[in-house]
Amino acid sequence: MKKNVVGEPVIFWKIEDDFCYPIVDNQIDRSIALKKALMIGCLRSADDLGKATISSLDADQYGGNFDCNLFKQGALIFLPIRNDNAEFYIGDVHYCQSDGEIGGTGIEITAEIKFSAHLCLTPIHRDLHVIADDFVYFFGIGPTIEDGIIKAFSQGYEALTLTGISDDMSRLLLAHGSTLKIIKLGQPNICLLYTSPNPRDQRGSRM
Repeated sequence: MKKNVVGEPVIFWKIEDDFCYPIVDNQIDRSIALKKALMIGCLRSADDLGKATISSLDADQYGGNFDCNLFKQGALIFLPIRNDNAEFYIGDVHYCQSDGEIGGTGIEITAEIKFSAHLCLTPIHRDLHVIADDFVYFFGIGPTIEDGIIKAFSQGYEALTLTGISDDMSRLLLAHGSTLKIIKLGQPNICLLYTSPNPRDQRGSRM
């Protein structure tokens, strides 16, 4: 790309049941259609009152502005708790969006979110992770791509070894049974994840 796409002009969309269409020159352009794939851009465990928190554009192991389309209906989200009240916040809902919000914006919509929450005392890992579409997703967040990759694979390795799988077998499973995917590039964070088979009998918060 020859020019920066961040900060592009605002485009309004006509949203219907299963598809949305851009409005160009006050007319609905039905030559372009995007399929509905509702997702949550921002989800994080809240900090204690009076404590400085991260920017709404940032993310860490407790969640944040991931702009990841795994935060969707039916996802099982394991969210680390930061305070005794187990408070968390949700926002930045999109009609559809590719991972990372690479254009600087998504198709923003209002939303009423219904969810159930359960206390999980023995998660497969202490940091935020998601089970969706029969896979478990670990997030590596760091200032560089290399740091993000190391963190993502480290979480997967720790989760496997905690179940009693040997060091050699854990490394073998990660080498041949996982997929690395870049979710978000650039400052203030770089998010990476990889997938591995869904562990059974785990409970968390289902959207």
